[in-house]
Amino acid sequence: MESDTDDSDIGSTASFPPFSRSPSVASSRTSHNQSMRSASPAPSVASMTTSILAQIYKEEYGRGLNNYSEVYRLPADREELNRLDAQHVMFTEIMGKYAPCMDEIMANDTPGETKTILDLGCGSGSWIMEAARDYPHCGAVAVDLVPMQSV
Repeated sequence: MESDTDDSDIGSTASFPPFSRSPSVASSRTSHNQSMRSASPAPSVASMTTSILAQIYKEEYGRGLNNYSEVYRLPADREELNRLDAQHVMFTEIMGKYAPCMDEIMANDTPGETKTILDLGCGSGSWIMEAARDYPHCGAVAVDLVPMQSV
């Protein structure tokens, strides 16, 4: 399969603090030794310009699609955000807010340690925003193919 996309116009920049140089240790037991953990990058927020948004989205058949993948064909527009939000409400009503172990895992029970909630493929971001409100002592990170909150 050939790719005819030219990524020369698309660029991104990220800056992270240096990670810990301490050696990695594999163990079958859980340890909360802070000195063995690498530093987390500082939280950041990126602003989107019109030119960046034009590179991220394309329109086909009246719907906005992400421009990064020919395989992932679900829309990335306001209508899709509304559908994802309704789906989130439906799943929450049917299955409950979180998995049964979430409260125990995210408990604020380890002094000096900030736990982080990760949502991969966050869509509209409904779940991660709800989790951030319910667990304010935890960090929250959400990642998706396109920045849906700016749609």
